[in-house]
Amino acid sequence: MPTVPISKFEHRVARWAKLLKKTRQPLEIYQHGRSYIVVLDQQTFQERQRDRERLQALEIKLLVDAGE
Repeated sequence: MPTVPISKFEHRVARWAKLLKKTRQPLEIYQHGRSYIVVLDQQTFQERQRDRERLQALEIKLLVDAGE
């Protein structure tokens, strides 16, 4: 996962956005030498959201099945 200081990210947001969309890899942004945020492209974010929802539905089903 590429990393970049927040100051460089701020000055080149459009460039980083293009890179994120092209590579679909998360970009870790750090501030004061520490990880600050991670940025994802929209498609990757949506896929992860769907995966999380599927996992939650499966967990609920397993709990219901175990209670029967």
